[in-house]
Formats: sequence, C-alpha cells, structure tokens
Amino acid sequence: MPGVMRKLLVLLVLLCGAAALAEGELTAAREAAAEARAESRLPSPDQPLWRTAIRLAQEARDAAPESAEAARLLAEIYSEVAWHSRAYGAWLDWAELSGEAPEAEPFAEAALQLGFARLGAGDPEGADRYYSELLEFQPEHPEGLYRAGVARMQSGDGSAAQEPFRRLLELSAPEGLSDSQLELARHVTEHGAAAGREFSRGLTAWDAEDFPEALDRFSAAWDSARTFTQAAVWAGRTALELGDYGQAVRWWKIAVDLDPDDERSRWFLAHAEQLDDWGEEAVARFAEGQTLYETDGAAEAYPEFRAAARAAPRWTEALRWAGRTAQESGDWSAAVDWWQRVLDLEPDDETAAYFLRSARQRTAFGEDAGAGFLEALDAFQRADFSEAENGFLAVTEADPDHAAAWGYLGQIRFAQGRYAEAEEAYRKAADLEPDNDEYEFFARESARLAGARD
Repeated sequence: MPGVMRKLLVLLVLLCGAAALAEGELTAAREAAAEARAESRLPSPDQPLWRTAIRLAQEARDAAPESAEAARLLAEIYSEVAWHSRAYGAWLDWAELSGEAPEAEPFAEAALQLGFARLGAGDPEGADRYYSELLEFQPEHPEGLYRAGVARMQSGDGSAAQEPFRRLLELSAPEGLSDSQLELARHVTEHGAAAGREFSRGLTAWDAEDFPEALDRFSAAWDSARTFTQAAVWAGRTALELGDYGQAVRWWKIAVDLDPDDERSRWFLAHAEQLDDWGEEAVARFAEGQTLYETDGAAEAYPEFRAAARAAPRWTEALRWAGRTAQESGDWSAAVDWWQRVLDLEPDDETAAYFLRSARQRTAFGEDAGAGFLEALDAFQRADFSEAENGFLAVTEADPDHAAAWGYLGQIRFAQGRYAEAEEAYRKAADLEPDNDEYEFFARESARLAGARD
C-alpha cells in the first residue's frame, strides 16, 4: 500500500474514533443532566449531580468544538442552573454553529440578568450591550426594550433612550411590564430623557420612603418639562406625605392647571388647601365626621364635627356641619351656638340665618312645637305677617289649645291696629296660660284701645 494511502487510512480511523468518542461523551453528559433533573432539588452548579453534568457537557463540547448539539446541551445546562454569564456565551456559540437564533426564553433570561447586574454596578453602557444583543434576536422583547431604554437613559444618552421606549409603546400587548414601567416609557417619549430620568429616580426614592429626595427628583422632572403633569402630581403627593401642605397646594394647582378635567387632582388640591388652612387634626376629625354621618347618622358624627370646629374655630364648613348635626341630633342649644358662630364669620349667610332661627324656635318652644307653628314663626321673624297669620290660624284650627299660636296672632293684629281681633286672640292665650302676665296685659290693652276707637 502506498505511503500516502496508508496515512489517509490512519487519519480516517482516528477521525472516526474521535467522533465516536465525542458522541459517547455527549451521551454521558445527557444522561448526567437527566439524572440531575430527576433529583427534586433546585438546580445549582454547586450540587454534585449538576456539577457532573456540567463537566461532562464541557468535555463533549471540547471534544467536538464544531458540534452544535454539544453547544446546545451545554447552554441548556447552564440556563437550568442559572449560571447566566456562561449560559449567555453558550447560547451565542450555539447560534453561530447552528445558524439559528438562541433559544428565546433562556437567552433572554441570561441577557436580562447580566444587564441588571451591570446596571447595579453602575455600568449602564455594559448593561446596554447585553440588552442590545437580546434585541438583535428578539426585537419586540418588552422587558428588553424597557431595560435598554433605562440603561441608555442612565448613561445620559437621552435621544438613544427614546428609541427603545417608542418601540415598546408601539407593541400591541407588552406583557410582563407594570403600569409604572409603561408610564415611564411614555414620559421619556413625550417629555424627554432628562425629565424621564428624574421622574424615574423620584419613583425609586418614593419606594425607598426617601420623600425629601423624591420631591427633589419630581421637581427636577417638572423643571425639565413644564408640561409634565405626572411630575407635578407626584410632587404634590410627596409634599402631602412630608406634611408640607403649602408646597402641596402649589404642586396640585400646577397639576390642575395642566389637566383641569382630572377630578382626582382637583380633590387633592382641595384637601391640601384644607390641611394648609386648618391643620391636620381639624381635617382628620372633619373627614371622620363625614364618614360617620353617611354610615351611622348625625348623632355619631356630631362629636367629630364639634372637635373639628373647635380645632379650627374659623373654618365655617366645620361650623356648619357641627350646627347641622347638633340640630339633627336634637341638641338645639348647641345648634344655636354653632349657627351663630357661622353668622359671626359670614353675616350674609341666609341658610345659616334660617337654621339659627329654627334652632332658637326649638329652644324656645321645645320638641312639641309642630312644623306648622315653626313655619309660621319663621314667616313672622321674616316680617311676612300675612303668611305668619295664616299659619298661626291654621295651627289654632288644628289645635285650639295652642297658647303660643294665639299669642302670636294677638301680636300681629295688635301691631296692625286690629285691636278687637287682637283682644280675642290674647284673651284665648291668657285663658290657656293664666300665669302669663304678658298675655293678660295685652288682652286688657287691646280691649282699651278697641273701646277708645269705638
């Protein structure tokens, strides 16, 4: 046999032997991985079975460096034990050998974890390299797009940060992301990376309950984009958390100016103004009073409104509710006091004046005074004497023994010079209440004046 042929034959034998050896090592690695999986423990490179599987898979890979099968097995094992740095490289090796994209889920997990680690180490450029590699293979990966935007934003490349965020927002269903993450993407896209970056830092500080830092970041976000409504909303929210109610009012006013239809911002503005004007205790007791009024009624709510009014004695809204619930609870003397305080502060409040008269009437005539009598009395106090007389007459027709109604009829008629009619009314009142010297006096005086006229 010629020498050249002999050498070729020997080479062929060696290659076949190497292939057989590589196939055997690959089979052994697969069997070791299967055995490791069968063990009901969390996969880890520190566990003996997984350590053996990794060693055998690496040996198979070394024995056949052009084998896509060996490369894939090694990548799968690294992914299963969460050895992300090695899994990432192994999947890229397999992609190069096979001409296919890396397995989507395990490769994305490795890239995301490695990028997150670089961000944590203060290396946003390094993180972006991992995210960019992921997006080359999976251009619509929601979390990859989000994290790429964050990494570029943190590296200071504002225009580059907007591009992945824009692509993210174009996805029809970006699964796996929270509303706050999508909100950040919108903010950066709409208001720029500087505003978005500060807003993101504000949210991070808020989550850490570092409210002074959060307020500074939200304020900086708004300064970067004066149309950034959510920056003003979060600044207002944070100022409330800090108890800085004056600043909270400022921010909520900005939020309402930017979005006048936002009822939530309008409510928070009113709440902040109350706190700034009247203090925490008064506002808290007032709110509790409103809750109790809705659930348990006026009697339960009154002590809370009373406490609110005492804590803020010039807060007319608290005074009104104290008067209202005192009146509805039947505490008429207290109601007189509260309604009088309202009128002291707002003399033109006709509603308060009406309720004050009503409370005084109840105080003077007691719970037994009928509604018709009180309506007639209210007309009398308003100087509507015609309506008052008709009302008192209706009361006496229904209750001929109602002394006070006869007394007021006498007073109306006496003032109008109708002395004979006045005497009749006063006489009936005096007969019903013999100890009332006023009724007796005016009955005689009416008779005298009526006789003098005749």
